[in-house]
Amino acid sequence: MATGRLDLVEEVFGGVAVILAGDFGQLPPVAISPSLSLLCSNVLRDTREQKAANRGLRLLRTFETVVRLRRIHRQPGVSPYKESLIRTRDGAMTKEDHESWREHNLNDIDVCTLSAEDRARFENRMPHLFAENAAAGCRNGFKAGQHASETGASVLRVTSGDSSAAASRQPHDQYGQLRRVVHLVRGAPMMLIANLRTSVGLVNGAMGDLVAVELRDGASSGAQELRNAVSVADVRYAIVDFPKYEGPVFFADHPTWVPVRPLRVRHKRVKQWQRLQLPLALAWGSTIHKSPGLTFSEGVVVDFAHQPTYQPVAQVGLAYVAMSRCTSWSSQAFRNLPSFWEFRKVLREPLFRWRAAFEERMGALHDATMERFKSAAWTVDDDVQARSDWSSRRTGRELTEAEVADLRGMLAVRGVLPAPEYDDEPHLGPRGLQGGGGRKHKMGMRAPAAKRLRRGASDDEHDEEPADVPPSGPLPEPSQSCGRSLAQEMAGNTSTGWFCALANRRLGSQMSAPAWFMRAETGASLAGVQRSATCGLHAVNHAAHALVAQQPITWDEFDGRARGDERRPSGDWEYAALQRNVEAIGAGMQPVQTDGYQELARWLSDATAPHISLWGSDVLGCVMHVPGHWVALTRPEGPSTERCAALLCDSLMPHPYALSVEDIGKLFALVAVGHQCSASEQSAAEWSLYLVQRSSGANRPRVSLGAPDDESIEEGRSTLGTTSALGTTFSE
Repeated sequence: MATGRLDLVEEVFGGVAVILAGDFGQLPPVAISPSLSLLCSNVLRDTREQKAANRGLRLLRTFETVVRLRRIHRQPGVSPYKESLIRTRDGAMTKEDHESWREHNLNDIDVCTLSAEDRARFENRMPHLFAENAAAGCRNGFKAGQHASETGASVLRVTSGDSSAAASRQPHDQYGQLRRVVHLVRGAPMMLIANLRTSVGLVNGAMGDLVAVELRDGASSGAQELRNAVSVADVRYAIVDFPKYEGPVFFADHPTWVPVRPLRVRHKRVKQWQRLQLPLALAWGSTIHKSPGLTFSEGVVVDFAHQPTYQPVAQVGLAYVAMSRCTSWSSQAFRNLPSFWEFRKVLREPLFRWRAAFEERMGALHDATMERFKSAAWTVDDDVQARSDWSSRRTGRELTEAEVADLRGMLAVRGVLPAPEYDDEPHLGPRGLQGGGGRKHKMGMRAPAAKRLRRGASDDEHDEEPADVPPSGPLPEPSQSCGRSLAQEMAGNTSTGWFCALANRRLGSQMSAPAWFMRAETGASLAGVQRSATCGLHAVNHAAHALVAQQPITWDEFDGRARGDERRPSGDWEYAALQRNVEAIGAGMQPVQTDGYQELARWLSDATAPHISLWGSDVLGCVMHVPGHWVALTRPEGPSTERCAALLCDSLMPHPYALSVEDIGKLFALVAVGHQCSASEQSAAEWSLYLVQRSSGANRPRVSLGAPDDESIEEGRSTLGTTSALGTTFSE
């Protein structure tokens, strides 16, 4: 109808030529049922979405001219890693492939072959790809605080402008990924999360670096419900340097600088709800689903950390997309690499089986298409020769024998590579009943015997005896062991480290308990000290064990110094209760300033006694508050080393944990970022550190967690840079 050709109305696509391009080996659309995929040959349910999927499937079957592009260009040349990627794409990876990947797994120290310098480069300088949003957000928060501390910049928080309070409570995925709060630091890598102008490269996923933010006159944080934040209404635009930008020049001396203005997006379902926000997100860490189309030539780290109920590499296309973003094996590293058998789980996915059948059909259509256009059968040799000639004309040289062999290996693939068989592959255990009872016969719960007899059924139809028939014969002997004790269940697998919820990982390593360590399971073995095993009492005694080793604070003494309202219903203690007991033994308890965490984690290579700067001459130990609990940090037994810079003592654990300098640095950095980004003083205090010092030691100023004033906003503005309408000036 659009072309005015009424005679073509009945033709597919109205007679307009259409070219479809795609890679079914990559990630499928997010939040779409696999049964709606074009790979599924039979959409079952009769709903509007299924009808549309069936219509699309019928249209796809009308395409009979197919050309398969099998040559990989992101990883040029001959490479065993590229060959392993081709096998990973088809679920045909081998044990040898997995062993080679482990050599670049950063947290598998026993197997990793990377040098210390390379590991530090990947950990600190390279972008990280994550399987889950939470892990990506954790790294972005950590790196933002670290970058701000190292460069002397400020973290500017920009809150969204929502049409109502109800609209502000909606998740960001309902507003095209526009965040409720955007964190900005000058020089930070940023990702564009909306298509602004695709023809010039301003597309969803474009990467750049933040140059400056222009705030309106009178911008203030006083009216915001979040501390240290400005409203997006006070932001004119943010300037981002997009290296691949090819559009009009906004700044004469910097052709790739682009002003990004706030974007208004309606809610997906409730159209009266709207959100105004900068379409930007920090990009030190990103999700694998955001990475298709991106190439990290300098290097990338793929972190497969995940929740227990989710296995990312079992999802079709995820492992291949994540591991194929770099250009060479030397620029690829991993964290939390799953086992080989976890990668093999993708073979059980229905979507993978559908894809195998689809690619086999596409391969046959490709051969038929080439034969039709070439007027003869088009063999692999013909294909290799044609590609070799094209490459020679393009590069001005002949391909080497190794390059020709690599090219032949890619072009010879038809359908999906067969997966190798292994005799030791684990099998799924027996499955339970598939029914939930009810109206379906022989599934789940059965009707009472009387009802079965009324309808003429017989128990002989079933293999098992009816449930209402009393058992006959002797009863089985009771088992001598019924699981683990309560203490064992609470302890969990403590040998792998102390679990830190803030870092979402285990820190440190278990070590034998010193003589002064008070184990929770010992009850009242230490003169009533551990009678109630309270975390506050345990933390104070261990942080100040140098003073109380001979006569620890008892439960009666600790509880007697605390007021009734200082113990919460959950069992957690207020800070004042611990402080009062610390002062009673001739010591002081001082909070650490937000900007002091990085300094306390610094390693001092003293020739006589190397240690972290946390252990000043007047510091006895530390107590640390985690959500609902108190733990202690103490000096290690014997000389400090980089692998054992402090001991963490937890009243719930039977042993202390040795924390390395790296563990302490990460923990303190996360706590500092949490203080800086917390919405209230109460939430900031959930994770906090307090120094236990001798009374003669110098007092440290308390941490200030109040709301920022206009001066702090002006400081953030000057640090990020200010712009004029057509030019840019910066405060160095």
